[in-house]
Amino acid sequence: MGLLEAGCGFLPYWLWRLDHVEYAQMRGEVRGRVRRPPSEYFQRQCWIALEPGEAMLDRVVKEIGATRMMFGSDFPPPRPRARDGRRGDGAAGRARR
Repeated sequence: MGLLEAGCGFLPYWLWRLDHVEYAQMRGEVRGRVRRPPSEYFQRQCWIALEPGEAMLDRVVKEIGATRMMFGSDFPPPRPRARDGRRGDGAAGRARR
């Protein structure tokens, strides 16, 4: 599972809260289905996207490790297609034709 589009600065607090508040209060309700603290599940099967220049980035890397982080990019953005399916250049391209 990936947590994308929101940055990663919230993650250390969120995992702490899941472990020490939510899971601690609900342990009896989820016994048998949730056998480990939520942060352990994150470490096994989740990744989070970072955004360059995030204020808490160094802390997040230290807390969860670089192997659970990814950097996404949509550069260069895809060029729009014309109605007939050809690659278009937008209004400027149509004006040249």
